[in-house]
Amino acid sequence: MALILAVDTESTDLPNYKNPSEGDDQPHLMEVAAQLVDSETMQVIDSMNTLVKPVDGWPMWVIAPRAFEAHKITMEMVMDAGIPEDRALEQFMAMYARCDIRTAFNTTHENRMFRIAQKRYMPTAEDIMEEWKSNKDRYYCTMIHAGRIMGGKWPKLGEAVKFFFNREHVDAHRAQPDMLAASDLYFELQKRQVAA
Repeated sequence: MALILAVDTESTDLPNYKNPSEGDDQPHLMEVAAQLVDSETMQVIDSMNTLVKPVDGWPMWVIAPRAFEAHKITMEMVMDAGIPEDRALEQFMAMYARCDIRTAFNTTHENRMFRIAQKRYMPTAEDIMEEWKSNKDRYYCTMIHAGRIMGGKWPKLGEAVKFFFNREHVDAHRAQPDMLAASDLYFELQKRQVAA
């Protein structure tokens, strides 16, 4: 048995890959969805799906127009229904500690978003952050592996869902639907033996 952790996030902007994760210009999480799945029984062991707001006392965030255009999440929404960003990270990391493999559609983005949050709220946990950054055996990018079957290019999530399941991807760019699609793709790619 292996526990597979599928995850997706929405954020205030794309990460600035040229600057360090701890940079003040790096984006914030606005929504996190994740689930732990038993690879044998396909039972969901644990899950989270939450909007994320600034930690108490922190200033309001600026949402980049391109990010808002994609996910349509407003500051009013996160302030009304979200949990503080540090609590969302803590909840996710507790799930991560239990998993054997983490998966996402575009792990580069998801890995960086959590690395940024770790630098903000776990600055003394260097061992955890180093393991997160360096242990490539523990994550599987469904975008890259789907692309191998779809002709070599990195597909959009909706394209991959259509290709593998012959269905439309509804509510794209919200964390829960995107995470569920990434999870479905992971298990489909495993059936097709598309290795890491």
